[in-house]
Amino acid sequence: MRRIVIGTLAVVALACGSSDEGDSRNSGSGAGSSEGSGAGPGEGGSGAGGVGGGNVSPDVHLIGRFDKTNPTGPRFAWPGSEVQARFKGTGIQARLHDTGSNYLTVVIDDGAPTVLELKGPDSMYTLAKELPDGEHTVLLSKRTESSLGIVQLLDLAPIDGEILPSPPPYDRHIEVVGDSISAGYGNEGNGPDCSFSAATENEHMTYGAIASRALSAGHTTLAISGIGAYRSYDGTTEAQMPVRFLRTLAEDATSLWDFSLQPDVVVVNLGTNDFSAGDPGQPFIDAYTAFAEDLRTRYPDAHILCAVGPMLSDGFPQGEMRLTRVKQHLQTVIDTRQQAGDTRIGFVDLGELDPADGLGCDYHPNLTTHEKMATRLVDAIEAATGW
Repeated sequence: MRRIVIGTLAVVALACGSSDEGDSRNSGSGAGSSEGSGAGPGEGGSGAGGVGGGNVSPDVHLIGRFDKTNPTGPRFAWPGSEVQARFKGTGIQARLHDTGSNYLTVVIDDGAPTVLELKGPDSMYTLAKELPDGEHTVLLSKRTESSLGIVQLLDLAPIDGEILPSPPPYDRHIEVVGDSISAGYGNEGNGPDCSFSAATENEHMTYGAIASRALSAGHTTLAISGIGAYRSYDGTTEAQMPVRFLRTLAEDATSLWDFSLQPDVVVVNLGTNDFSAGDPGQPFIDAYTAFAEDLRTRYPDAHILCAVGPMLSDGFPQGEMRLTRVKQHLQTVIDTRQQAGDTRIGFVDLGELDPADGLGCDYHPNLTTHEKMATRLVDAIEAATGW
């Protein structure tokens, strides 16, 4: 079994705040922003990996689902959406428009991740400065989920330099489909008693992101807190993940994705919210089976892994055996699909919460648990793909 060692943030923002300065929390590199004229978000539409218009260089790589219908720049909402580039210069700035209260992860030259708290409409942020004059790399990743708003990249501007051409950063791609667990809800929280906040959600350090980096793969995370395959945490059955999965922007029903990006592996970690009010039974099996069939139609060659863990257990609520039941339901889905000729679908158990490892907000997995989950996922992906 491969053990994955994760890095730690240089500084972690623990609270949202109001300020006139853009905060990159990037020790040694400086940070700041200046408010400009507002740049409104564009309309929804189909999108694909690549670049938008406006001032964004065509040599900037966009990994994940980006809406490129607005000529001023690409928009992104799903957690884990990445912007990468190679540049020459002594620093780099990003001009970003945020419709909500999002946070980004910033990585310069494969160094320690730092945190960028966005400040609203059309702001310029210094991601790094006083670097040695030469070639560098920058990565921006959306830490927060789509309910916290849409981010638009208006410009990525090196200081005393330029964006350089570079090959695509990944030859492999993993897509993670899930709920709050996969989004990183509360994974930087100090314990189970904290509630949700943007500052304690970090997709960059989720099991899916960690596993993807360990496998030298790019990744897309399609995750929404409270969502299910059949029903959500609050019992709603409308617009569950099989519907949201079709979108470029999760909260925009008109922004239909074109599925031009074909992942090698799809990890589906749904069911925790479906079981929040007890065993959903056959409707869950039917919804999940239909979703698995849709995944196969859209991704003919992908390996599909039906995942469970780590928040369901057989011990709570007493007597309901929720973990056993969800595993049985997923096996029924897998058997049905295999009988239909799908030979690239299987199961992965991501484990259970261990109180000794600590807990994130609202009893979600913390960074330690995500690391353990990533180790299990890497083993499963290697077994399925031969990577």
